[in-house]
Amino acid sequence: MDRPDHVIVLVLAAWRPGAVAWGFMRLVLGEWPLQGTPGLVFTRVLGSGRDGGFVLRPGLDHHGLFLLFDGEDAADRFLASSPVLAGYRTHAREWCALKLRATSSRGTWAGQTIVPTRSATDHGPVAAL
Repeated sequence: MDRPDHVIVLVLAAWRPGAVAWGFMRLVLGEWPLQGTPGLVFTRVLGSGRDGGFVLRPGLDHHGLFLLFDGEDAADRFLASSPVLAGYRTHAREWCALKLRATSSRGTWAGQTIVPTRSATDHGPVAAL
């Protein structure tokens, strides 16, 4: 059996003051605008607490996307030409998109297992979710 070649794209955005309603609608629409994206295996829309932190009061001006692709080519195509990502760029005062590989994973997220595709290293940046 072939092992999946999972590649993660993590998008984080802080909305411009005039675009908070647009950003809120991304939360309401959830994963729907991304349906049919080639190579997309799993999606989660990420909210945040007020001022982008981890507090009980929800924030409307920060959020993100966690996207799991089946292969680097699909992730690169999304980053280069996705209309959803273009909307994020247009409406954000700050944003970033990171392409990541898992070095470890435990359990599942909504039934989806994320398969590690790289060995852990003792240098370089690390992200944990």
